[in-house]
Amino acid sequence: MYAYHIETSVSKDGSLNLKKLLFKPGKQIEVIMLERESKPKNNDYFAW
Repeated sequence: MYAYHIETSVSKDGSLNLKKLLFKPGKQIEVIMLERESKPKNNDYFAW
């Protein structure tokens, strides 16, 4: 499985519009959304 990173913003009506996706029409995909912090911390790290 490959992961593709796209950054976008939620529109005023609360929806997302993703364009130019690398998938064929009809392909099933999984979407995971993460809220971006406005100011990154100096000690940011990933915990898995």
